[in-house]
Order: sequence, then structure tokens, then C-alpha cells
Amino acid sequence: ALEEERWYTEDLAVWEAQRKRLHSEAAKFKAQASIKSGDAKHSTLANLDLIKEQIRLHLDDRPIPVRVPTFFYSDITPQGIGRQLNENDFVGSVWESEAGVTFGSVGMSAPNFVTQSLGTLNKLWDGAALDAIRADSGRNFRVYGRRVSINLMIQPVVLNEYLINAGKTARGSGFLGRFLITAPPSTMGTRVYQTPPAQMPACTRFSDCLETLMSKELPLNEAGTELLLPMVGMNESARASWIDFVNDVEQKLGADCDFCEIRDAAAKAGDNAARIAAVFHLVSNRTEVDDIDEDTMQSAITLMYWYLDEFNRALKDVSPPELLDAEILLSWLLKQDDCHHTPRQIQQLGPRATRQKPKRDAALKVLESHAYVRVLKSGSQVTQIVVNPKASA
Repeated sequence: ALEEERWYTEDLAVWEAQRKRLHSEAAKFKAQASIKSGDAKHSTLANLDLIKEQIRLHLDDRPIPVRVPTFFYSDITPQGIGRQLNENDFVGSVWESEAGVTFGSVGMSAPNFVTQSLGTLNKLWDGAALDAIRADSGRNFRVYGRRVSINLMIQPVVLNEYLINAGKTARGSGFLGRFLITAPPSTMGTRVYQTPPAQMPACTRFSDCLETLMSKELPLNEAGTELLLPMVGMNESARASWIDFVNDVEQKLGADCDFCEIRDAAAKAGDNAARIAAVFHLVSNRTEVDDIDEDTMQSAITLMYWYLDEFNRALKDVSPPELLDAEILLSWLLKQDDCHHTPRQIQQLGPRATRQKPKRDAALKVLESHAYVRVLKSGSQVTQIVVNPKASA
């Protein structure tokens, strides 16, 4: 593979040099034609047409990249996923334990880049084509017939910051609604060591099933350029159950209804329930030619309802940064022996989150508005912060 990749790199360099030479000749003939007349102009334009035809043929003769499958991605941006799928993989999966790169690239950047990144990820979920248009036309590409799975873990405080910075765009575009989100409560303090059993037959069966699925050859079109995946159908009773689920979710999208605050996730619930059912179907040792039955669909629907409840619980309330800082500062204040503090003490000794004056003052303003503290001033200057004795009640 390394040898093939080296040859491809060399062939691509030669191809790129030839492309630039042809474009340079075309520009030269175009410039000459603009200052010539008569037969000389006609001859120059004829040469320009020949060069243009050579350029078209040359673009069709671009070296075919050597595919070096990766499958598991980490620390990769949405644009990087697109390039990887174009150059190497038909199937890929993103696994991040902190989700910093993914959420950083689609949340903490310029608005136009955020929109572009969200669009790329949404297209991957939809199974639509990805188009990358570059200033250098030789680097344009169109990716179709690919599949990607995205699995992210993120700390609540990071997710909260992301939602504050880009939540309106992420939720308005349906990006977050495409995910199956869960926010399990912490089990710290209860994780007592237990000797694992000698055998875990359920895990073994599941691993064997995954190995069987992974060992299958990917179904590609004749040109070998895109996936041609079989369609898994539903039997009549499964379809009826799925339609009932979709209609029930739709009715709960109205004002003051169960899912009115998570319409982005609820709008995708029907699609996600069908996808979950297809996964259950295949890991139960059934084949693509079999239809999804009602029991499988009901299991998927039950799980999808649970995911909607989790989404509702995890994302419907997003705290602004000053409120989070206020909670951190109050926790620190209540741990101190003295209930009187100066602004300088908070900046020097207090929690890191409120050591900057603007963040400290914003947090104090929140605490004062809720009567947790009393802020004493001399003119416009804050002189002392007094903690309410009942604040810890």
C-alpha cells in the first residue's frame, strides 16, 4: 500500500504540473487573441480551442487515488471527514471521548464556517452528496454513496458553552436533533469494584455478530466509486406501528405539549426509530432480504421515546455563562469561614472562573439579584460582599 501511495503521489504531481502548463498556454493564447486581428487572430483562437479540449481530456485523466482505509476517525473536522471519504473510505466512524474538535469546529468559529460545518454533517446524516468547491478547480470533488457514524462524549459544561455560542444555529439547522443524546446521572461514589464474571455470553454473541457484519464485503457499484446498500423493509404490522409512532410524536409538537421544546429532535424521531429498528434487525442475525417485524419495531420505538426524554432533559434548559459562574462563586463563598469578602479577595483567592473582573462582577450581580449576597459600595466602587446567612439553606 505504501508503494502504491508513493506512485500515486508522483503521478499526481506530474498530472498537476501538466494541468498548470495547459492553463498557462490557454491564458497565453487568450491574451494573444485579444491583440491580434484577421487570420492571425483566427489561428490563435483555433489553438486556444485545441488547448481547451486538451484541458478537458486531461481533467478526465486525473490519477485515481490509492485508498488507505481508516474507518475510525478522531480529532477530525467535518471538512476532514469529507476529504477522507473522498480519498480513502466508503464507510467511516468518528469516535471522540471529549468531542473537542467536532464541537470546536462547529461552534467556536466564524458564523459562515459554523454554517458550512453543520451543513456537511447534516448531509452525511441524510445520505446526500457532499460537494467541495475550491478556488483551485483541480481539487474539487463530489462524494456520494458513503456512510458515517458519529459517536461523541462531552462534558456538560463544554456542551453548555457550545449551546450558548452556537446552539441557535445547531438546533435551528436540525444538527443536534439528528443525534441520539443521553445524559446519564453520575455514579461516582457508588462504583464499588466487583469481580467480573468468567463468561459473558451476551457480550460474546454481540461481538460475534459485529465481527460477522464487519467481515462482509462492501456492496459497491460497477465503477467501484460508491456504496449500493440494500433497502431493509418493514412488514405490514411494523409499518403500522411506525406510522402510529410518527403521528403520536407529531401531535406532541404542539404548544404546551410534551415535545414542544425539542421540536428539532422530535422532527427526526421517525427517521431515527426506523434506523434503530434496522440495526436491531441486523444484529439479530436477520438478513437484508427479511422485513423488520413488529416486535423489533416496538423495541426501537420504546428506545426512541427514551432518547426523546433524554434530549428534553439534557438540552431544553441552557444556563448562560454568568449563571454558571455565579453557581461556582456561591459554592466557594459558602465554604469560607468568613461571610465578608472584598472584590480583591475573590479575584486573588476565589475560583478561577471569576478571577477576571468582568466575570466576577457579572456573577456577583446574579447572586445579588437572588439575595444570596449583599454588595456594599462606596460610590460606584464595590467595597465588600456579604454572604446571606440563609444562602446555604
